[in-house]
Amino acid sequence: VSPGVWRAALNETKPRLAVFTHASNVTGAVNDAPELTRLARAAGAAVLLDASQTLGWLPLNIEAWGADMAAFTGHKYLLGPQGTGGLWLREGLELLPHLVGGTGVKSDLEEMPEEMPLHLEAGTGNEPGFHGLLAALDWASENPRNVSESAALLSQLREGLRSAGAKILAPEGDCTPVLSLTLPGVGAAEAGYILAESYDVVCRTGLHCAPKLFSCLGVSETLRLSLSRFTTAGEIDEVTAAIGDILG
Repeated sequence: VSPGVWRAALNETKPRLAVFTHASNVTGAVNDAPELTRLARAAGAAVLLDASQTLGWLPLNIEAWGADMAAFTGHKYLLGPQGTGGLWLREGLELLPHLVGGTGVKSDLEEMPEEMPLHLEAGTGNEPGFHGLLAALDWASENPRNVSESAALLSQLREGLRSAGAKILAPEGDCTPVLSLTLPGVGAAEAGYILAESYDVVCRTGLHCAPKLFSCLGVSETLRLSLSRFTTAGEIDEVTAAIGDILG
């Protein structure tokens, strides 16, 4: 999202809450969170930053950026189980409960407890899942990501796909290790099925929960590949060779 487009949208809608993703789950492009937050606050909006695509991969300084809230999931780059995540609130911000019921340790109350986070927690939390997330965070702390190695693997994947004949949606600037691509003459869904069934390659196809973005990109669907903390150079060679086979 360019600052110009963001500024125009804010001036047009006069929102009370501005919500934007730190990075696209389609192209991997990383937004300028401090600048977008500044524009939103200048327009009188509170800011909710969706950090699901970046937390655990990129360094974040949400409080310094000026955001009011930040949401994240545990099952992406934090390497935790599905069904985990969190909502960070700046100090002094008050929210009304979205759901109520089961006042928990304050069973004598008829309304949700005032203290956080009990105020926002209706029912029993996913304790097994959050123990799994804690284990993942401990592992990540003991095994920090090798940034140069990750960059080299992403570059290898980009170049290998281009050499195989794929067309990559490659934004400028910082990116997460997510690549969306199209294959000339082959639909994304068909290519994804072939990769899964014939090459044991796991990928995603379609609109990736972001249908409105595709009209801007000028494509109807993409095949998406993502690198993880455990992806190897050999696996990248395998997938690029498979793409070459499909296009061949």
